[in-house]
Amino acid sequence: MIFLTRRCIVCGKPAIINIKYAHAAFCSEHFKKYYERRILRTLKDTKFPGGKILVALSGGVDSVALLTALTEICDELKSEVEAVHMNLGIYQNNFSSESMRTSNEVAKMLNVKLHIIDLKQEIGYYIPEIISKNGRNACSICGLIRRYLLNKFAFEKGFDWLATGHNLDDVAAFYLKALASQDIESIIRGLDVLTPPYHEFKLVGRIRPQLYITKMENRAYVALKKAPIVEIACPLGKKAKLHKYVKAWNFLVNINPVSQLNFVKSINILRSKIVKSNINLKKCKICGYPTTTTDSICAFCRLINKLKDKAK
Repeated sequence: MIFLTRRCIVCGKPAIINIKYAHAAFCSEHFKKYYERRILRTLKDTKFPGGKILVALSGGVDSVALLTALTEICDELKSEVEAVHMNLGIYQNNFSSESMRTSNEVAKMLNVKLHIIDLKQEIGYYIPEIISKNGRNACSICGLIRRYLLNKFAFEKGFDWLATGHNLDDVAAFYLKALASQDIESIIRGLDVLTPPYHEFKLVGRIRPQLYITKMENRAYVALKKAPIVEIACPLGKKAKLHKYVKAWNFLVNINPVSQLNFVKSINILRSKIVKSNINLKKCKICGYPTTTTDSICAFCRLINKLKDKAK
């Protein structure tokens, strides 16, 4: 949060935050309203139809801001909102313990029902055990498992949408890394505000309402709403290459404050103009959830099978 001598563009009171790319400053009350209107307008622009929303709540600033805002605007969205927290079993630096405690505290504060997925109860292993047995990149494995289990839980519990806290900083870094690595497939798949459900393949819809909102705005919002957040960074993700691209954006935004927003919007406009080949979705012959692999075994089941083989 940046304290300024500037005035709120709505009421003229002293501003407490300056959104440089928007050329707008706000007092605390009008920033909270501005933030919630941004979330609401972003979803309405995608023709979001409403329905049951399950928010993936990690306890971090982005997911806490998202859950808080959605509970404020759920009536206007014609939606019911609940949350789910996944215990990954990363107890180094008390990361998972603090994440669980904070998520429970946030849900209680907002009077939102919180579901818990315990990874060891679900698949027999926590993330550190899986990494030690598999040897793959920690973020890659964690992302694969979380995507699968969150979708599975949402589908089985009858939710229409899974909401995740992807913010502008991370999405811009993702696209920059993909361009620098010539990872064309990741760019084409990309990240949209709304991805429709495919019920025939057991896929719930996805919403990412913070796609064009910065982490700084998320942090300011939760601070003003007095919501608790986990300040401990995941100890297994410290070496993730994506962090380097986030730092690169810090430099570019100082040159041109609107560059990050324009970059992500431009990529998504270009993606919308690309004629995409049909994704050949199939049902995994082991679990029944979707896959595109030629042998009809999804990446999650492939990982679990490898873990079982190594346990023999």
